[in-house]
Amino acid sequence: MDIACGIGWGSYLLAQNSKNKVYGIDISQNAIDVAKTNFSKDNLEYNIYNGAKLPFNNNTFDLIVSFETLEHVENPISFLDELHRVSKGNCMLLLSTPNSACTKKKYSDKPQNPFHFQEYGKSEIENMLKGKWTIENYLGQHPISKNNIKEINTYRIFIENYWRHQKLKNKNGIWEIFARLLARFTLLKDPSIDGDCTPIYIDDKFEPVCHFFICRSI
Repeated sequence: MDIACGIGWGSYLLAQNSKNKVYGIDISQNAIDVAKTNFSKDNLEYNIYNGAKLPFNNNTFDLIVSFETLEHVENPISFLDELHRVSKGNCMLLLSTPNSACTKKKYSDKPQNPFHFQEYGKSEIENMLKGKWTIENYLGQHPISKNNIKEINTYRIFIENYWRHQKLKNKNGIWEIFARLLARFTLLKDPSIDGDCTPIYIDDKFEPVCHFFICRSI
């Protein structure tokens, strides 16, 4: 199962590399419509469901993919419990989510992204997984040295400017012109895309822009 599959590209790749049935799940009607149009396969089924309450029986899936989902749900522990309910014993869970250490100036800050309920540090996610999922490996995307405060702040400023730009762009007249100028002079380019985005091993000296957990159901 690919939970929060978006337009279906990842679900399609899973179906291409498996003879098993793959389910792509998303809450967005528009995303599912695009997925069905552009990324269909005989062993791939798309459905509009809320990840907090899935219509599948217990012990259904042997692989669950949850990329960039946890930050969008209001109750992450309930969400992870629901994934565990539909997982078979020893089911693999691939979970990625933004790292709050790289996206928020202070722990108490709300996420800059208005579509995120919350963003989490590594230990917070470990605590959420405890008891129902074992962590086999912890990887990350675009690691930044914890000592490189300048680079971490560069990424935080990018996030802040990006969403400020998005808010201004939705307004009319002079505000839209200002948004275009802001985009030009603050160089709205994601600094994390300069390198390879493949998840790699992360030691305690680094903070990744995105966490990547490889887990097994207990």
